[in-house]
Formats: sequence, structure tokens, C-alpha cells
Amino acid sequence: SGKGSDSASGGCAAGLERATDPLRRAVDLVATLVVTHLDAVCGRDAFAGDHHLELPTDESGNLTSLAAAVRAGSSLEHFHIYRNPAGTHSGAHQQDMVDLHTDAGLFVAFVPAETFAGDQSSGFRVSAPDGTVFEPQFAPDSVVIMVGDAFASVFNEHLPVPLRAAPHLVARPRSANVVRAWYGRMFLPADDMLVPDGAGRARRFDQVRADQVKAANAANRADLTVGCSTPALALVNLASGACANPGDIYCWMQCMPEKTYHGPCQAGYHAQCLNENGQVWHPSDGHCMTCKPQCVEDAKPAPPPGPSTEPPKGFCNGGAINMYMEGFVWPGNANRACLVLLFQGLVLDTPLKFTAGVLATFLFGILVEYVVRARRRVVHATAGQTSGPAKAKRALMYGVQLAFGYFAMLFAMTYSWPIFLAVVAGLV
Repeated sequence: SGKGSDSASGGCAAGLERATDPLRRAVDLVATLVVTHLDAVCGRDAFAGDHHLELPTDESGNLTSLAAAVRAGSSLEHFHIYRNPAGTHSGAHQQDMVDLHTDAGLFVAFVPAETFAGDQSSGFRVSAPDGTVFEPQFAPDSVVIMVGDAFASVFNEHLPVPLRAAPHLVARPRSANVVRAWYGRMFLPADDMLVPDGAGRARRFDQVRADQVKAANAANRADLTVGCSTPALALVNLASGACANPGDIYCWMQCMPEKTYHGPCQAGYHAQCLNENGQVWHPSDGHCMTCKPQCVEDAKPAPPPGPSTEPPKGFCNGGAINMYMEGFVWPGNANRACLVLLFQGLVLDTPLKFTAGVLATFLFGILVEYVVRARRRVVHATAGQTSGPAKAKRALMYGVQLAFGYFAMLFAMTYSWPIFLAVVAGLV
């Protein structure tokens, strides 16, 4: 579960407030230093522009500094506790508690999560510009600054090197009885600051947030109502139904301009959001970091329906995948991708190939057990021997057993029922 408070002074007990005061002061000091440094690098007038209505301004009506924008806005303090209760299933894959998203505000200052007992993963993941999702490593005594959409859209044009609003997510601890504590402070712009609303329009921040909260509540996504931008912006766009600029296409949680797909498309073609396999992405499909707009040929008029209404034929749809993300499946679905058995060339796209793959998996399971027995014999035969060759034999057999064991695990992780059952049967 995740618990947090928007105000440490209003929602936390007095004892907790006193205990965390040095931490909160340190985070606030670092945030102040970062804002001051940005103002010093860019000059006090660097942020002049039309992105405000009633923010602190000079005599010419220009926003005087980033610090002025921070002072005019508000902030939210968050204390979060994430835990897996006793008895909770702990698997190899962590469940995302907060989906991949960017923050809606100016920036957030936070300290690395503190984990108590067991799983030492921070659970914090960041999406790189190429779409790779990874877990960054932070020094234990560091304070991390991460800018949000409001900062990137308003202030980046004035910076020599733009700062990216990085998409990120939070995953639940893998193991039961693991407690993870996290503190951060999110700095929000003033209500009357003009920010993009995700559809190419500039609107007041309070209006954009109100629409996001309304759309998130309607979609039963309470986790997106405070501080998050995408996919809350995606929900708003879906509710409004279109991008503001003609030629833009809505693709994976944002409106993308024509230049992203070398548009406008020529006659007889139209833009669609496709994944790497050429399949159309729908908002209900969720994460798709490889999706991008492409010009595709308009659909030809359908021929008159014939007398036959047979379902799609084929063992699989011709695509290739080495792990079924929807969980364990049975083969033979013409709408499902073909299984790749560990190596690129081993695509099980026919019943015969799949049967051969199952048989090979079963034999591999037997081979794993043979390697285990062989290692036991070597250990027994060299027991008490401290010579170099004896140690080398034991180490070699241990390495071979580990390698074969991991390969057996990869067979099971294809999430194909026949492959899984075959490797288990072979081991038995």
C-alpha cells in the first residue's frame, strides 16, 4: 500500500514532524540552491515571457525569475510508505504502483527511498529518451531534482541546455514484509501560469489540473489526481477527443505533430499510431514506448462477403515474441504472436516446430538433472581434495549447473503452458 500526506505540518503527528524537520529543511535548502543557480546562469530576465497572467513581474510586466515563479506557486510534501503485507505473492516482476508518467509541476525534490529488510530495490524507474526503462542509482545522502512538464514547457526555451521531464514509475516491493519509505516535495506553478494542456493549447494551470482530476476520477484512476501529468493528460485528451492542431495525431499519451511522421501523408495514405510490429495502438493498450505515428495506406473497400465465415487460419499471426506479457497461454491462436524459443532463429510458427520445441525443452530438463547428478559425483569424488585441479573441477561443474538452471528458468518464463510443463516434466 502507499500512504502519503500533502502537508507534513497538517497531516502528520507532532512527533513525526519534529523527527523529520532536519530532512525537510535539507531538501528545501537544496531546492532553493538549484533555483538560485538556474537564475544565476540564465540571468534575472532570462525567463521573461507571456506564460503568466498575474505572477510577480517587473515594471515592464516580465516575470523576474524562476524563483519568483516558485514563490508565487505552491508545494506538496509527500511522505510515502510502500509495503507488501505478509502472505503477498512475491514474484520476479514487480507490480507498478504508479504507472509511467511525468509530473505536472515545476519540479520535485526528493531523497532516495529507504528500504527496511529484504528487497533493497528502490522501486523507482526512469524512462530514457530511447524508451529504455531503468533503475537509477543514487548516493544514499543525495537529494534528487527532477523537473516536471510545467518547467519544461515554459522555461526550457530560455536554457542553454533544456532539462527533460523524465517519465518515471514506482514499483511495489517484490518481497513480503518489506517496507520502503520515501519523502519528496513537489513545487507547483501558480494557478494562473499558462501551461500546455497536452493538446497544443495554453491554459491556466489550475484549469488544466481540474480537467485532469475530473478525467482521472471518471476513469477510476485516483492515483493520477495529484501531481501527475501523463497519463492523466491522456485521459483529458481522450475525453475531449482530438488534438488542437490540424495534422497532429494522438499517439501514446500525447499529441504528436506532422513532422514526427514526415507528414502530411500523401494522397491515399493517413497517419496512424503503430507499434514496432506495425500494429495499431489504442489508448486502452497501455504502455507502448516504441509506438510512433506513421503514414499507412488507406483501407481498400472490402470485397463482398463470401459464403464462408471461418475464423482466422494459422498457428500464430507471424509476429515474434519471447515472453507472453498477458500471462500463461496455450498455442494455436491465429491472433497471437509466434513464440521465439530463446534464440532469434527458433521461431515456433507451425505445429510441427512447436512440438519439436516442446520435445527439446523436455530433453533439456532431463539434461539439467543429469548435470546436477554429474556435479554431485564430482564433488563426492574430490571431497577433501584441495589441489588446483580438484577445485577447478568443482568450480566448472558448479558453473555449468548454474548456466543450465538459468536456461531452464528462461524456458519457463516464456509463459507458454506446453513449454513450462515440458521443462518441469524433464526436471522431474
